[in-house]
Amino acid sequence: MSQSSDALQKLLISAVQHLAQQGEQALAHKAQRAHRPDELALEFDDAYTEYVASLDALPTDEQLSSLQSLDSALTALSGPDNAALWSEDAFREHPRWAEVRGLADAVLVRFGWPTPS
Repeated sequence: MSQSSDALQKLLISAVQHLAQQGEQALAHKAQRAHRPDELALEFDDAYTEYVASLDALPTDEQLSSLQSLDSALTALSGPDNAALWSEDAFREHPRWAEVRGLADAVLVRFGWPTPS
């Protein structure tokens, strides 16, 4: 049974909020259970894919572009040459993850979704 568009939107908001948080906050979300950077990226990818597939109408061009930019930034971190970027230390400190956080913030702003505290 597929989830409703509203439920999928909530999952996407949560995933984007986690990516927008500073390293330690994002890694410790979900009732203090630590998460690795790859799990946060997969959480976003799953929610993004299912959310867009569930829509009757696409978001505005600006909104869709912000989601695509975030997805592209995460994809660009993939591959064996970037394995070091997936450590918790890199997630906290590397400029490429700071870029991901900025793109996640942009998604939240474009959609008018709450930003993490």
